[in-house]
Amino acid sequence: MHLGLSDTALPNTSQDLSTMLTTAVRYYVSDSDDRVKLLGAIPTIDKLARQRMVADLKVGTPMPTILREVTEQVEGISPAAKKQFFDIIEKVPMAYQKVNAIFSSPERKSPGSEAFSRSLSATFARAAPPA
Repeated sequence: MHLGLSDTALPNTSQDLSTMLTTAVRYYVSDSDDRVKLLGAIPTIDKLARQRMVADLKVGTPMPTILREVTEQVEGISPAAKKQFFDIIEKVPMAYQKVNAIFSSPERKSPGSEAFSRSLSATFARAAPPA
């Protein structure tokens, strides 16, 4: 799942959703047990988010809203860990609409394709860590 990210250093860059979510969990969820649980849930969150992105393409549901709603379905994660995760997700600029070359066209041809994967460590490093 690839998203268009607004990044002044790397304009028109696509990033893999699983990579972004994994980076967010590893660096911004402080409790190690919750971190392990969330990392294990990334494939499910990715799959559910991808389905919602396709379904909501014309509606325009913001990506952080989609991620929040699908992550809320994951049981066994503390509210504090979910808040840390959501706080960073809200700060990362993401788009899946109006980026046909990055999301819509490849997603129709090969759902969940990993062709454009890149690391998001630099993006997350620029975002403020949770308080």
